[in-house]
Amino acid sequence: MKLEELMAMWDEDSKIDWTAPGLAAIGIPKLHNKYLKSFTVDRMRLRRCENDLRELINLKYRYYSGYLDQEELNEHGWDQYKIKHKTKSGVEKTLEGDADILKMQDRIEQLEERTKYLDAVMKQISNSSFNIRAYIDWEKF
Repeated sequence: MKLEELMAMWDEDSKIDWTAPGLAAIGIPKLHNKYLKSFTVDRMRLRRCENDLRELINLKYRYYSGYLDQEELNEHGWDQYKIKHKTKSGVEKTLEGDADILKMQDRIEQLEERTKYLDAVMKQISNSSFNIRAYIDWEKF
């Protein structure tokens, strides 16, 4: 699910029927569970992507340095890199522009944004019980 879809879902779920605040209060645990599941799954995906990125950087570093053997090259469907960098900074500069690494970094940034958004939603859900309680108390007077 894209971030925009998640935002649209929260726009709908965050609406409270103030004519029946008791029903809204009863629905808080279900709502919390719904977003907690998404938050947990996204956080796990984020950690997995971060680990995959570290592995990819290591593999690409070895590739651009000329240290991969033919078996490893065949495994990844790559040809031997034509320019063997002699310095660490030359390899790092090439890594910065590598399409596979940039794609993985983009995926990580997307997951980070989703995780931040879901964290904010979870906080709002936690606070909603206080808001409903305050509304009920206010209506008593």
